[in-house]
Amino acid sequence: MYDEVEEEMQDSSGDIFGLIIVIIILVVMGNFLYKRFIKYPYRYVGYFYPSIYNLNKWVESEPFDSVEECRDWADGMADHYGVAVTADYDYECGKDCRKGDEYNQGVKYDCYSSVD
Repeated sequence: MYDEVEEEMQDSSGDIFGLIIVIIILVVMGNFLYKRFIKYPYRYVGYFYPSIYNLNKWVESEPFDSVEECRDWADGMADHYGVAVTADYDYECGKDCRKGDEYNQGVKYDCYSSVD
């Protein structure tokens, strides 16, 4: 009788261990998918500074799929503001951006890093 109870306990502890392993794998995969596709759904966002002497004024773009699109947008903004000839402007393309303003900077998107 005791042997049967002991066998059942060993079987159930193996099942619990397997369940814990499956849960850990699901959490790791879920974290990866969240960071890859949900947290950073936008790839690039451009920030254009019409004057390098006043970096407190900028224009933020809508999201782009590539850094080349972001650079083209910045070139277009330089033409729009008439500063392309003088080169008294700056821009950056934020990478791995998502909607939100975690740092209260007055932006629509927060970016993980900057390309340019």
